[in-house]
Amino acid sequence: CPEGLSPREACINAKTNMRENGLKASDSQAAAASSLTAHPLREYRKTPVKKLIKKLGLYELDKPAPYKDLSYRTQKVRIMLKQHAGAPAQACVKAGQRVKKGEAVGLVSQEALGCPVHASISGRVAEVNSRYVVIEADNA
Repeated sequence: CPEGLSPREACINAKTNMRENGLKASDSQAAAASSLTAHPLREYRKTPVKKLIKKLGLYELDKPAPYKDLSYRTQKVRIMLKQHAGAPAQACVKAGQRVKKGEAVGLVSQEALGCPVHASISGRVAEVNSRYVVIEADNA
């Protein structure tokens, strides 16, 4: 709670006060439910969406946005061997080696807490060091 209050303590105090006053939780819930009614002017307070858009200054943004299928072919990726809080992966590929998308390029020993890393594109391994593996995409 931003006010530093404990919800647990507030509930305990409220139940204690109700018991001391001879009230039951079911009594107060029934009373609260029966007293809930909508404000009589609720229907007149509704704002049409177009009017709301105009009032908020969003009218110039309310335009059709057609989907554009932009195909982008990644030419080169750098896959970090440490991508998490656990032990870093150790590269299991060598420069010049061909890899397929989804193939493991870094593994973690079973004794260590960590995750293997995988190739995000198919291609040729261009560089390997202790921090990352670089893969250049196939031209096909």
